[in-house]
Amino acid sequence: MDYLDLIDQLDALDDPAAIWRAGVRYFRRFGFDEVYFLDLSSIERPKALWSQPSIERHSHTVGLTRRPDPLQQCFKTLRPCPTGADFAADHHELSEGERALIAAFGEESGLRTGSSITIKRDSLGRGSGFNILSSLGRDAFLETFERHRTDLVMGAQFVASGLQAEPIRQPDDASRLTVRECDCLAFVAFGLRIAEIAQRLGVSVM
Repeated sequence: MDYLDLIDQLDALDDPAAIWRAGVRYFRRFGFDEVYFLDLSSIERPKALWSQPSIERHSHTVGLTRRPDPLQQCFKTLRPCPTGADFAADHHELSEGERALIAAFGEESGLRTGSSITIKRDSLGRGSGFNILSSLGRDAFLETFERHRTDLVMGAQFVASGLQAEPIRQPDDASRLTVRECDCLAFVAFGLRIAEIAQRLGVSVM
């Protein structure tokens, strides 16, 4: 199953809860055990949406009075970045308290590897996106993510679109884009090269 199959599924759904369940099933096909969608647009009251119990209580365990969310750093860029206890030491920007928070969550849950997928980038980290987590070891996780990177990133974008859907003003005919034109714009936005786009569309590059 790839993200094009996911689009077909999501197109038939209009209930956010059903969209979320379809998204979770999609990520689990690639070996990800837990999926979080986070909205950090309010630093004072960060929100974990459509997720299982949050890591907030671990903040008290490690002595943090205000719950920071390490994903604030990841949401400063559109590039996916490794998350989880097995990668915490690679993130020099994290405080000791944040590393302890990540370690406590990993120890209890068994989910020690993962990756962020940014949906809304913000220079201060006040963005939104996914944290997809796995019980795979570090090397196995990196291999899995790299092999399925395009399907994971594109799939996350389409699930987020369904969760955050807002009423859309219908454009006039002059500004309406075809489905293929919309696909092309999405491919470009997510950094695919011309050859990769052509392969996805089933066309040749002259």
